[in-house]
Amino acid sequence: MSEALLTLGYRDGLPVERRSVEPLSFRVEAVDLVASLVGHSEHRHLERWPLK
Repeated sequence: MSEALLTLGYRDGLPVERRSVEPLSFRVEAVDLVASLVGHSEHRHLERWPLK
């Protein structure tokens, strides 16, 4: 099983500048909510939702 990370927001929110990207797709088995501690290389796993 491989894992991937998709960041939805960072620090003060989304960037002011936005640009379009080509559509992408991938299969996932679960979604995890992870909080990153600003200024640290530490992450807190908050919740996991299986999709099957």
